[in-house]
Amino acid sequence: MGLYERRTSPTASVESYGADHDSRDYDSGVSRSFRPPGASGSQTFAPAPSFPRPAFPQDERGVLRRQISPSTTQDTAVAADNLLSLIQSVNPGQKPQYEQHKHEGTHVWRQERHRNEYGSTSEEQTPPAGAEQSVGRGRKRQEPPPSPKKRKVGRPAKNVVKSEGGEPMKKRDKKPTYIVRREKKAMLELELVELKKQVVGLRRASGIPDSFFIEKEQLQSKIQDNNRLRAESRKQDMLLRNAHAIMSAEYLMKCSESPIENFIHLTTDLKQRRAALVGLKEVKLKQVDDFITERSKFLPRITPWCQEGKFETEEGHFCAEKMDNTPFHGVRSVRQVFEALQFFFRNMEISISEMLGDITVREDDDSTASNSFSNHRLVSTMSHGVNVEKNIVKFFKLVEPNVDDDHEGNAPYALVATDSVDVDDMYPYVPEERIRMDINAAMKFTEHFCKRPPNRKKKTRTRHPLYGDGGFPYPRDPEEDADDEYERVVVLTRFFRVKLHHTEMDIPPHVLQEVRQGLACFSDTMVQSMHRVIYESR
Repeated sequence: MGLYERRTSPTASVESYGADHDSRDYDSGVSRSFRPPGASGSQTFAPAPSFPRPAFPQDERGVLRRQISPSTTQDTAVAADNLLSLIQSVNPGQKPQYEQHKHEGTHVWRQERHRNEYGSTSEEQTPPAGAEQSVGRGRKRQEPPPSPKKRKVGRPAKNVVKSEGGEPMKKRDKKPTYIVRREKKAMLELELVELKKQVVGLRRASGIPDSFFIEKEQLQSKIQDNNRLRAESRKQDMLLRNAHAIMSAEYLMKCSESPIENFIHLTTDLKQRRAALVGLKEVKLKQVDDFITERSKFLPRITPWCQEGKFETEEGHFCAEKMDNTPFHGVRSVRQVFEALQFFFRNMEISISEMLGDITVREDDDSTASNSFSNHRLVSTMSHGVNVEKNIVKFFKLVEPNVDDDHEGNAPYALVATDSVDVDDMYPYVPEERIRMDINAAMKFTEHFCKRPPNRKKKTRTRHPLYGDGGFPYPRDPEEDADDEYERVVVLTRFFRVKLHHTEMDIPPHVLQEVRQGLACFSDTMVQSMHRVIYESR
């Protein structure tokens, strides 16, 4: 039972219509005074007895609870009128709260009535999130308490540090790492200065002169500088070698053909064979001259050097490349060295058998040979019984310009080109019994004059096996013993590419490896044979 409700009297149902009418007037916001007794024509009743007055708030925010029902009785209406008059007497200059929220109270009353008749409304089921909601006259619905914030599992709660006044203290920002390191560096530098001062004091106390320590510090500084320079130099050298390795792996090792290689086919007819070699001579010699000139453009011209490499191609062929520079000091002319090389080619099988220990046999009759070209077919038997066959074509050219008494001509030079025959109808290859070896070479002789080294007091004595009246040794030059500061040097610059073809024969791997390792020995045998021919033995 409500605070202001009382039981309905059985005799108070006469003015139910008037009570309902008064209730509507109360909702419409019309202020009414106490009804005097006997004002209406109906049966009069005595005023309701007084009831205990509850404590009401005196400010504007006071809340008045009131439940309105369509079936209120006359006593309830009278009590409401008395309560309204009492509120007006307390605050005569202020409008009642129901007038301030007229529209809101009317709307809330309608919702209350609808809820009593039909149940809850959709608006109440999903109230908007916000502050308090007003329901009825002066009644406000309290906002539900916020749900506690979910704490992450396994993460401890942060302790809020508060100051003396109770306010949370602001967390100090963390110093960046570079600031910490800079401060530490400055502190260490100050400490280093203090330590140096202590060292100076100890030196003076020991009696050792300062110059000794100064020289020692300078020496240590130079050593450190040298170590740093050496480390940087090694880095640069490694970068260059890596670049060279990349070039070798990506280009040279994947190139199965020689830059001076030409396809050569010789028939069984001797005239056609000779005509094919004559027509190929100028092409090969020009090709060799251009290649050697361009390849050695940035390399030393007189000093000896050598570049060598061996690799296996994707087709299974094993190749050996070699380019070197060989000077012949104290020789008489370019012709002398050039003819020594021709002598080696004409007796190649003898020189190879003598120096390498392999048995080399020539199968052709050299019917197409001349002073400018030749064709040799050689079969060598290695120490392990492996047979290797070679079919080589060689072209020669010696240039000695005429020199007048008053004008100097161009320097003499000589060219040698070597290539392998690809198809020979007269002497075909036998891959079932022999391993095919191709040799491509480019050689150029140039003449230079350089100062004789001081440790060589006498001129180099030479002999010539091919021309001269005195035979062996070659007669001495009358001016040979003359003291000359400069000497003639003939330089042989050559490029070799030897290719050992892939074979299907059953050869042990270690034997095949030894054959491959001996590919470059052919070029060494050539130089040794030329030295024996040119220089006298002491």
